[in-house]
Amino acid sequence: MKGTPMALWGNALKSIIFAMVMAWAGIAGAMEDGAMEKPEWVVIQGVVLGLPDSTAVPGVHVLNPIRGVGTTTNVDGQFAMRVKAGDEIRFTAIGFESTTLTVTDSLVAKEERLIIVLTDKIYDLPTVEVRPYATFTEFKYAFLNFKDPDPPLDLNLPEVQAHYDPRDPGEMVSVTAPGPISVLYDHFSRREKEKRQYQEVLAQEELARKAKRVINPTVVKNLTGIDNEEEYYAFLRFCNMSNEYIVHTREYEVYERLRQCFAQYAMLKEQE
Repeated sequence: MKGTPMALWGNALKSIIFAMVMAWAGIAGAMEDGAMEKPEWVVIQGVVLGLPDSTAVPGVHVLNPIRGVGTTTNVDGQFAMRVKAGDEIRFTAIGFESTTLTVTDSLVAKEERLIIVLTDKIYDLPTVEVRPYATFTEFKYAFLNFKDPDPPLDLNLPEVQAHYDPRDPGEMVSVTAPGPISVLYDHFSRREKEKRQYQEVLAQEELARKAKRVINPTVVKNLTGIDNEEEYYAFLRFCNMSNEYIVHTREYEVYERLRQCFAQYAMLKEQE
């Protein structure tokens, strides 16, 4: 019986040690689970820049197609969005190639400000042929030598035949056919319109010729001292006097307005 207390004490000690080991294992497991648990949502922030000058790009669409949400960059190209690890963020903007960013665990853990760089997008447009006329003389020549693509006018009017109704012999069925006046009008109306347009072009040319007698490089040089051809045309555009005004206004009034216009023109030139 002397050994009984020692045996009881040994069993109790084993039980205490076993309980401590199990408790430590539970705490370690809980800590490991907590370390492995991923955050539900995180907020990523960043700025979108455009090449080649690395300037901020406003109005970029920042989309998360997996979650069905999105936002846009502000005037400084900045954005912020709530995401989860594994999401794919797509950046699209007019004039730039689209790019996609995958939200990884390491990216979430860093919590750094993102820098997204977009490259220029090259659009392949169909070829457009533009054939302008360098001078009014070339336009006039092309207009006068215009070849009508329509076939020659054919005045062979349709022959009107009388058709009888076999069910009621002796009565004629009415037939409607275009008259010669209608046929001629339909064909010549477009040509008359082109003729009127040509007359208007000639009238504008004559008006411009009369206006040039009043205002020309010699007159402008005497009134303002401008003797450079480029500056001469720039000054006329600044004054913005129509040919109708120049021709139908007294010359001294036109010259007075020209002097006033030059005073304003010179003042703006000094400010530059």
